[in-house]
Parts: sequence; structure tokens; C-alpha cells
Amino acid sequence: MDMNKKHTQKNVNALVSGRAALMLTLFVGTMVFTCINVVASSLYVAPTAEIAIRRGQGTEYKIVAMVKDGAKVDVIEENEYYKKVRLASGKEGWMLGRFLSTD
Repeated sequence: MDMNKKHTQKNVNALVSGRAALMLTLFVGTMVFTCINVVASSLYVAPTAEIAIRRGQGTEYKIVAMVKDGAKVDVIEENEYYKKVRLASGKEGWMLGRFLSTD
């Protein structure tokens, strides 16, 4: 009878362990799908947003001017990501090239 109790206890432990694993898996799966839904939302850039013109190539540089969407700038130097521009006011600085368009 002691042998049957040991087997029964092992079966109960295995069943409890299996249920706990299933519950943990369901919980983690639910959390992953919840996080995915939050991350997958779309954002849009407003067409009237102002773009910073900075003293150097990076956000650590001081802003010298802000330009609105559609403003004309003259490109006087460029590299892979940034372009040095001159504004109609004569101010010069760097901005991300992705904000410039031929239109």
C-alpha cells in the first residue's frame, strides 16, 4: 500500500506541476499578445510639425532655428543622415535629411 501511495503522490505532483505549467504558459502568452497590441499602434507625423535646425549633427547640439513644413532651405553640405542648410534668414545649421523633400 505504501508503494501505491507513492505512485499516487507522484501522479498528483505531476498533475499539479502540469497544470501549473499550463497556467504559466497561458499567462505569459496573454501578456505577450497584450504587449504586441500596444506596440503595434500607428503614429503619424503632423504635416505642420516644426523641424529643429541645430549647430551640429545630433540632438545634443543647440537648436538655432525651427522651420515649418514646406519652408524652402538651401542645402550647402550633406552626409548620410544630416544636411547643413541655409534658411532664407541667412541662419545655417544641420537637420536630418529625411525631413527634406523635392516637393
